[in-house]
Amino acid sequence: MESENVAVMTLGGQPQIITLLLDCLLQRDEIIHEVIVVHLAFAEPRLRRAFERVQDEFRGGIYMGRPCRFTPRLVTLRSAPITALDDEDALDAVRDLFAELFATLTAQHRRIHLGLSGGPRLLGYLAMAEAQRQFRHLDRVWHLHSPLALRHQSNEGAMMHSNDPAILPLRVHLNLQAYAPGTKEQIREYQRCQAVVDALTTSQRAVLQAFAHGRSPDETAAKLHIAKSTVDSHKSAIFEQCRAAWDLPPDARLRYNWLREHFQDFF
Repeated sequence: MESENVAVMTLGGQPQIITLLLDCLLQRDEIIHEVIVVHLAFAEPRLRRAFERVQDEFRGGIYMGRPCRFTPRLVTLRSAPITALDDEDALDAVRDLFAELFATLTAQHRRIHLGLSGGPRLLGYLAMAEAQRQFRHLDRVWHLHSPLALRHQSNEGAMMHSNDPAILPLRVHLNLQAYAPGTKEQIREYQRCQAVVDALTTSQRAVLQAFAHGRSPDETAAKLHIAKSTVDSHKSAIFEQCRAAWDLPPDARLRYNWLREHFQDFF
C-alpha cells in the first residue's frame, strides 16, 4: 500500500503558522492529503478565532486549489473538553491522544508530518515525545522559521499566506537509530535507502514504494493512475539516486526488481 501524507498540527492563537508551514510543505512537493489540527477547548475567543481562520482555508475539502481534508482533534479527558494543561491528568490525556493518533496513522500506512505550529508549549513537547517513540524513518517533524517583521505583519491570522523566501520549514531530526537494523552493514544499507528516499519527490517515492512491494512498472502505473512513461521517468531518477548512494558506476545497469531487493524491508 502506498503511503498517504497527513500533516498533524498543533493550534494556538497564531493560525497563520499552520498555513504558512503547510504552504512550505506543498512547495517542497509534499502532497498533503489531510491536515489534523490538535487543539484545546476554546477557553477564550482568541483560540476560537484562530481555529475558525484555519478551518476557513479548507472550505469544500480544498486547500489552495488542491483536495485536502481538514480534521480537528479536540483534547478531552473522560469525554470532557480540556481548556488548560494544568495538571497531570490533562497531560496524560494529551499523551494518550498523540499515542493513539500516531499509532492509527502508522497502521494505515500514512506518512506523518508533525508541525510544531502553536498552542501551549507542553502540547508541542508531548507531541515531540510521542513522535520520538513512534515515528518511522519516513515521518517528519517541522518547525517554521519566519522573519520578525512578518510575524508582526501576520499576527493572529492577519495574513495567512506569504511568498517571502525567508520563511523556512526547518526539519527537526529525531534519533531513530533504534529502528535501524543492528549490524554495521545493515545500518549502512538503511542509511543508503534513507539517502535515496530523502532525495526523491513525493511522486518518485510512491513509485519506489510500489517497486519495493513487488509491483512491476505496468502494475505501478495502474496502481498510481499515472502513465507508464511517467513511471519510467521516475524509475530513471530513482536509479540515479541509487547509483550515488551505493557508489555505483554511472553506467551500472539496474532493474526495478533490484529496487525490491534493497528497499522491501525499508518500507
